[in-house]
Amino acid sequence: MSAEFNPLKATLDDLHRQLASLDKLDAEQRVQLRTALTEIQSALGEKRPVRNESIMRRLGEIAGQLETNHPALATSIGSLINTLGNSGI
Repeated sequence: MSAEFNPLKATLDDLHRQLASLDKLDAEQRVQLRTALTEIQSALGEKRPVRNESIMRRLGEIAGQLETNHPALATSIGSLINTLGNSGI
């Protein structure tokens, strides 16, 4: 995996850990977040760019919904969005 993907992989791993540890997360939000993370990981596994504006938009929406009840998770999603944007992938 190239150097540009390492921070992204670390952020994805962190999000998966947080998601697994949350007991009180709306089922729909959990599915939406897992779906987006899976799409990103699939693209990375295939070494293809993650240039899907839909994923970025969905992640932003999910982060907004989680800000009140799950601020740490919302912050991590924001970090993922920034990492995706900064890496140009």
